[in-house]
Amino acid sequence: MTKAAPWSIYGRHAELQQLQDILARRRWFFLQISDRRRIGKTALIQQALQGAGITRTLYIQIPDSDPAGVVASCNGYLETFGLDERISSLGELARLIGTLCGSRLCRCA
Repeated sequence: MTKAAPWSIYGRHAELQQLQDILARRRWFFLQISDRRRIGKTALIQQALQGAGITRTLYIQIPDSDPAGVVASCNGYLETFGLDERISSLGELARLIGTLCGSRLCRCA
């Protein structure tokens, strides 16, 4: 039996390199990736994280939205993952990330 070749991104090598460069900084960041539906955005992110050896992330998928939509999506993810915190602004989201970074739930480099 022939072993299948590992899956990889097709035609997104420049984008993958950009993500890997960002991840190599080992700092918190916000990133917007947009394209058509079902084109491989999540797979691109997953491959970049795997290549960087990063296993713990706060990854929230947010559809194109205004600040209120970002807040609502974030609160939905917090609820889904069993965190009691809720936010009401983008500033509170930034503070929450700082709090999570300083907590036992997260180790930040």
